[in-house]
Amino acid sequence: MGKRFLLLFIGTIGHMVFAQQWVDSIQAAREAYHKKEYSTAERIYRTHYKKAKAKGGIDEELAQTEYRQRNFKGAIEYYQKTLKTSKKSTEKGRIKHNLGNAYFEAGDYPKAIESYKDALRLNPSNEKTRYNLSEAIRRQQNKQQKTRNQPPKTPKNKPKRDPSNPANNNSKKDKKNNSGESRSGQSNSSKLHRKDVDRKLDELAKKEGETRRKMNRNSGKKQVENTSTKDW
Repeated sequence: MGKRFLLLFIGTIGHMVFAQQWVDSIQAAREAYHKKEYSTAERIYRTHYKKAKAKGGIDEELAQTEYRQRNFKGAIEYYQKTLKTSKKSTEKGRIKHNLGNAYFEAGDYPKAIESYKDALRLNPSNEKTRYNLSEAIRRQQNKQQKTRNQPPKTPKNKPKRDPSNPANNNSKKDKKNNSGESRSGQSNSSKLHRKDVDRKLDELAKKEGETRRKMNRNSGKKQVENTSTKDW
């Protein structure tokens, strides 16, 4: 009897010590959170996460810690887990409000709007939720407007040529051919121009030679006439 009582007493003391350690750890996590040491708080929460389930869970506290670290995906995950264990409508309304904030910060405005609407159904007098809902709607409308006004994206790579369209495929070749023809035309014309010049020069030289020969003949006749009339 004494041994059983002793074992029971030791077990009770051990459970109390273990429970006190868990409480101290959770308290340390909360103190770290209030000091804005969010990574420390998260590490402590995760260390005791499985044990905390038996004592009500710490999903909401973990969600808040993730949110403060801007890990909105993680915050959404733990807020959704909190909703599954929430019973009171006011509590669910608060969680829906915070869930909407996480969706809003993540840029998922449709889900943020849905969460805010659910929160207002549970707590219609919450002005913060009403304001956040209007802001989420405005952001979503602006996003849709930008998407409509955005010009279509042009492909980075040039479109492949269509083998069935010879006009497109031969455009460069045509340009090359045209440019080649123009160059050959210019060269041919220059050759013809030089030939014409040479021919004209030859004609002028011939004419000049004939003129000189005529002049020489005329001068010879004058000399003969002068000698014939010199005696009188």
